[in-house]
Amino acid sequence: MAYTESQKAQFETDGYIVLPGLLTAEEITRLREASKAHLHAHAVFVDGGTTQMDAFNHVPEVRWLPTHPKVLEAFHYFCGDQLEYCHHSDIHMNKFTGWHRDNHGKNDWAPGADGQPFAVYKMAAYLQDHSRGPTALYVVPGSHRTNADTGAPVAELRPAIGDVVLFDIRIKHKGEENSLFGKILKRISPSRALTTRILQGMRSMQGAPEKMSVFFTYGLPNERTREHVDLTIERQLRQSGEQKYELANDLRSQLTDAGIIVRDKAA
Repeated sequence: MAYTESQKAQFETDGYIVLPGLLTAEEITRLREASKAHLHAHAVFVDGGTTQMDAFNHVPEVRWLPTHPKVLEAFHYFCGDQLEYCHHSDIHMNKFTGWHRDNHGKNDWAPGADGQPFAVYKMAAYLQDHSRGPTALYVVPGSHRTNADTGAPVAELRPAIGDVVLFDIRIKHKGEENSLFGKILKRISPSRALTTRILQGMRSMQGAPEKMSVFFTYGLPNERTREHVDLTIERQLRQSGEQKYELANDLRSQLTDAGIIVRDKAA
């Protein structure tokens, strides 16, 4: 695809960009069908919906996405020539998220010990059409440059089928926010599974559309990215209850064959 320097400047200034038609409708259908089948059988209940963390490890049917030629072309153009896999990929289904940032290092607005800045980026592929609503992602443009409240107006992103969103993970953003009832239910419910069943039942009764998405992350190979990888693996293990993280051998080969750096968690 033909990207421009003005698009790159916009990405660096705003911290995000919507890339129209990066994936085909057939590829979106392929992702949706594989993701939905897996989530119905194996999902973890999180934030009123279902999630598969570390999806590329657990769902081989979607593993083609991170090395898709157009995906890599976009990451290389907007982010950098060398990319490192950050061991993060999620599938979400009907999950609620309030305002947050996806970084979790000690000080991700300062250079690392090697003098290099924080540079970790996420791609979001939405598996249904949002062009006429509802809003898929809310972002605060420019908020990736400071951890303070910028006061900037909120941008509402409504990608069509095949559009993807690329963003600096430090940007302030949210997806579909839970209702007041849902937030109270989350606090008092004895289990996440029960919370999810109630909220999904309400969603169905209200005729709300099913919402699915795939997120994954690459960074530039530096000290800040290494810190992010370590913290990401630790967080995923806590959330999933798994005891050990291990990257699938064929996924490792697929990434390295595509020129992606794969570095495991520091000892």
